[in-house]
Amino acid sequence: MFGNKNNKLLKKIEELEREVQLLRTEIRYLKYLWDLKEIEERTKPTQQTIFVDTKREK
Repeated sequence: MFGNKNNKLLKKIEELEREVQLLRTEIRYLKYLWDLKEIEERTKPTQQTIFVDTKREK
């Protein structure tokens, strides 16, 4: 009576555990990509524009 229901629940649990494992793998991959992007951004030369007021009153 409960055997069939238990089997379905066990299969669903196993399926969800596999999904969680895949999601964790994807999260690790995305963190890795994010870290690479941050490192790349830190190594880029930055440009800064400075405006000089040439119409100063004396």
